[in-house]
Amino acid sequence: MTKKKKLTIAGIVVLAVALCVGIHQYSVYQKKVKAYDAAAQLFEAGNYEKAKEAFKPIQTFRDSENLMYISDVFNEVEQGNYENAAKYTVDIKEYSSPNEELQKSIEEGRANFYSEAQSFASQGNYKNASNVYQCLGDYEDSVQSAIYCDGMQNEVDGNLQEAITLFDQVPDYKDASSQKELCTTYLEATELQAKGDDASLEQAAGLFTQLGNFQDSADRALQCKSVALFKQAKTLADAKKYKQAYKILNEYPSNPYEGWTELLAECDNQITYREAKDLYNSGHFYKASLIFDGLNDFRDSKDMVKKCKRTLPSKNILYHNPDYESSSVKLTIKNPGSRHTFIKLYTSKDKLVARIFIKKGNSASINLTSGTYHINRAYGDDWYGEKDMFGSMGSYLRCLVEGSYDFTLNSGYIYTMGQGSEGSAVSGESVGSDAF
Repeated sequence: MTKKKKLTIAGIVVLAVALCVGIHQYSVYQKKVKAYDAAAQLFEAGNYEKAKEAFKPIQTFRDSENLMYISDVFNEVEQGNYENAAKYTVDIKEYSSPNEELQKSIEEGRANFYSEAQSFASQGNYKNASNVYQCLGDYEDSVQSAIYCDGMQNEVDGNLQEAITLFDQVPDYKDASSQKELCTTYLEATELQAKGDDASLEQAAGLFTQLGNFQDSADRALQCKSVALFKQAKTLADAKKYKQAYKILNEYPSNPYEGWTELLAECDNQITYREAKDLYNSGHFYKASLIFDGLNDFRDSKDMVKKCKRTLPSKNILYHNPDYESSSVKLTIKNPGSRHTFIKLYTSKDKLVARIFIKKGNSASINLTSGTYHINRAYGDDWYGEKDMFGSMGSYLRCLVEGSYDFTLNSGYIYTMGQGSEGSAVSGESVGSDAF
């Protein structure tokens, strides 16, 4: 065989090998194209989880790696794993594809997630909003929105210095500059409050009041005001000017300032005790006893309750109008019942003639001038003096003689009022103690 023939055969072999390699490479390429198209269809259908898995085996083909990362991020957002989604965005080179249909699907996905992020932000869920915005690259104002929402979330969490730093990055976005001012003012006010002197607290109270409902500004404003108000109220209370102290403290009855509620209660009790003592000193022993009883263990209230129950009078005639003293008529009133009785005797023109107290089972006599009279009669057990009589447990009656409120006593006669079948019928009409 000649040398020329050998070279021809070798060339044919090389050509055949090259052809086989080419055919194989083309076959591999076609498989990748087919796999890419299938993955693209999954992505376009919004099936991001399967699209991610479909792009993974062909990562080196075209823009499959980038599309795999986009699919991964979009899937995490769709599943509600917003924090993970935001972390995975670092792998995305760009939110684009030379494939027109894929590019359209990417933009549609970003538009949908942008709306979701806006919804979170409007609900005050700034953390989720920020994470979703971070997944959208440079779509619309997503970059600024993510920073703003991070600032708002830090503001909500009380990390105001961090919030200020973030708002500084987007000073012209929405109300970032106003939010920064609120945070700055709040921090300034808290520093003044921490100093604790009267001047600083007054300044702090003004700033917190200016901030309105920002953070806990309203509570802090009250705390700062409370120091001065408490001192003022304490000074008044120490001077026994309890009503003035109470007025200051009761403007904020639930104030958590230390000692506030205790001093308020003390002033309230002192005022109430004084009212009870005034009633006691004016002879309204029953009314006083009710108030003392409500004060429980305050001061000597329990002892005062006992003192309000008066000793039963040692004599029957407590008062007798001298204009109606005479021996021409004698009136005897019997009290055979189980309760004590207190009687007020009036003329027909309502002029008080006598006040008479008769213990249970006893009687009393009084000498009178002849004339027309009427009687109010009370019954009870515990005696609270002539003004409050037997208190709310007593019975109070207007006596009716033969159905009439007035009855006549003639000169030279002896009259007896009591139980029995003889004489004029006596009954009683119930009245209140105030009408007694």
